[in-house]
Amino acid sequence: MKQVNEAIAELLLRHNCVIIPNFGGFIANVLNAQIDLNQGRIEAPKKALTFNTNLINNDGLLANHLAHKNQLSFEQASTTIQEEVVTWKQQLKQGERVEIERVGFLYFDKEQNLNFEQDRCFNLLMSSYGLSDVNFVQHAKEEKAAPVITAQQQTQEETEEKTPIIAIGKAEEIKPAAVQEAQEPVRRKKTFWKYAAAAAFIPIAFYSYWIPTQTDVLQSGVVLKGDFNPFIQPEVKQYDPANTPVLEVEPIEEEKSLEQIMDELPEGVQTYTFPVDDYFYLTVRKDTPEQEVIETESIPAAETENVKKSFSRHLIAGCFTEKENAESLVNTLKADGLNAYVLDYHKGLYRVTAAQSNSREEALSLKKKLQGSGVITWLLHL
Repeated sequence: MKQVNEAIAELLLRHNCVIIPNFGGFIANVLNAQIDLNQGRIEAPKKALTFNTNLINNDGLLANHLAHKNQLSFEQASTTIQEEVVTWKQQLKQGERVEIERVGFLYFDKEQNLNFEQDRCFNLLMSSYGLSDVNFVQHAKEEKAAPVITAQQQTQEETEEKTPIIAIGKAEEIKPAAVQEAQEPVRRKKTFWKYAAAAAFIPIAFYSYWIPTQTDVLQSGVVLKGDFNPFIQPEVKQYDPANTPVLEVEPIEEEKSLEQIMDELPEGVQTYTFPVDDYFYLTVRKDTPEQEVIETESIPAAETENVKKSFSRHLIAGCFTEKENAESLVNTLKADGLNAYVLDYHKGLYRVTAAQSNSREEALSLKKKLQGSGVITWLLHL
């Protein structure tokens, strides 16, 4: 039968958190590979475990795993875990350590705090399976053996010590011919690049001064080929009144306003096409604010036949379906000093005229005066 501590170790290989109900939980953090230069060792990636006593709620992970491995029910597996937890708590109270294989040790310190120490001999990280710490040792420095001095060499050295040395100055180092030949192309290349850099810098410096100061590039924003030739002087144009031809400008005719155009239209024309620009034309009616209504039907009322023929334009103050309302408005307008009366009966309405005229200009003038007095009318052309 698989024990609880074995199940914990197996779960920590695949999960980062394993909770033991009513006891605590293990939390795993992955540590990357590290190099310890002091000890000369490379540590493989691994899981670092910590134990949290606040994780006591049963998440079912440990009980399900134990029930599956031992072919038990969930309740039986939970009971087995609780019995193991009771045993662990008794061991801890007696000052003993609780060992969980491949995981670590649990124990109480002097202050009765529960501590955990991980088993460092087993790596719980599955991706590091088969990896272990690698020790490396620095290469030892090779020690040169002291040269062996023979008796003949010792005698020769003693002779050289006795022979006086005359200083004749610092001797020049004699280089082999092959080395000198190899250095000459290098010197030639360095000299070539120096002259090439100077040749490229001189025109750049010259045109950096010439173009902004001697040309109009900054004002016009246009660079021409002649700006790069310092030997071409730009032609300075001066105004000569004697040789400058005088251009005759045709007089511009003053355009007529829209009101003038509309007034000049014949009586039969009701609309006019006004050119706003070259692509847009606006169609304008002849009477826009006060549209004249041309009477086409005959007037049935015989009493107003003579009045209608005497005036061609009437300022209508109102239209009513009831004749009493029309006569009431007539009385009101007459009280204000206007020559008001019921003009006719047109399309089921009694039309009341407040003022009359045969001239369109006079009718429009009367309309403005009535509007200033608070009487709103519209112009009817018979």
